Amino acid sequence: MTLVEALVTMAVTGLIMTFLATTVQFCYRRYLTVGQRHDRQSQLLILSQRLGIELRRAPLASLAAHYPSGNPATGDLMLSLLTPTTADGGYQRNAQGALLYQAHLVYYRSNLGIFGVRVPLAAPSPLVRQQSPADMVSAALLPGARCWVKGPCRFQLQDLPGNASSLVTDPLLLRVTLEKEGPTEVPFTFVVDLPG
Repeated sequence: MTLVEALVTMAVTGLIMTFLATTVQFCYRRYLTVGQRHDRQSQLLILSQRLGIELRRAPLASLAAHYPSGNPATGDLMLSLLTPTTADGGYQRNAQGALLYQAHLVYYRSNLGIFGVRVPLAAPSPLVRQQSPADMVSAALLPGARCWVKGPCRFQLQDLPGNASSLVTDPLLLRVTLEKEGPTEVPFTFVVDLPG
């Protein structure tokens, strides 16, 4: 084998290895992207099911929406509602048979995703009341919040034409827009018929 043959063989082998490495790297990146997209879509479905159940249990008068930025288009919605379920998933009634509300559930967007936190009432009560915007902001600072959707996104209420809104309407339209690297955003809108 001459030196020229050896150099040609090395060059061809190098080209083949470069092609294979590029192909494997592309397939691996694609696999990760598809997996992350699937995970986030699963998280969105779980959030929509969870919020749908909680909103149907909550009294309509307890629903409160707040945008800390003051602009619904920014998608920094904080949504608060009363829940009658105890921490272990049960219900309590008073001596007159009225359902006792146990906690406020606050769902909000942060830079890391959409979170939910349970804020127990001082004492279970049959009275229905909304949380104030200041209480919602304070709830977002509490430890123990659960992340429902990971990654940057927008979380907002919409009116029936589909514009960002701060009004709670029946049916309630909620939109989560997943923001990815690059220009692509994935919107996910779900509708909940409110109680009452």
